[in-house]
Amino acid sequence: MILFLGGVATAQLFFIEPLQNAYIKVERLDWQTYEFSGRTNIKNNVGLNFTWTVDNEQVFYTKTFQHVFTTGKHAVSMQVADSFGNKVNDAVQIKATFWQVTNPWLWWVVYFILVGIILYYWISKVIYLAFRKKFHSEAKIFLDTLFDERGFVSKVIEMKMRKVKARQ
Repeated sequence: MILFLGGVATAQLFFIEPLQNAYIKVERLDWQTYEFSGRTNIKNNVGLNFTWTVDNEQVFYTKTFQHVFTTGKHAVSMQVADSFGNKVNDAVQIKATFWQVTNPWLWWVVYFILVGIILYYWISKVIYLAFRKKFHSEAKIFLDTLFDERGFVSKVIEMKMRKVKARQ
């Protein structure tokens, strides 16, 4: 059964904007992982073909991609083409270094250094206290001050606080 409904047919003309500009948006996800996306003057990047090249070796054909870089400088280039044959290029340089705040391995190195310093202090203190009688008197004075065995630092602080209170 065919049903025909009479009415006025309207036609709309759609203006398809040509590709004019494009640029790369870079977002660092962690110390060596980056996300790349292409931005253009075309709404939602409809009808566009993206070609990404990383270090002139790896090629990707997608609107966005993520890449893990080794330490060093890297080049990422993008070519965008529309259905009219227009092509626009953009490129960025990425510098991935170990010494970045976002690198979790860097924080582990700092952590182990601090733990090592604290352990060294306490092991030295225990060894000194165990063999204190065998040390020379000048060494005892130095090490007692270093390890604050006689409360020297706290005595100095208390003395300074008394002077401050006396002035008030």
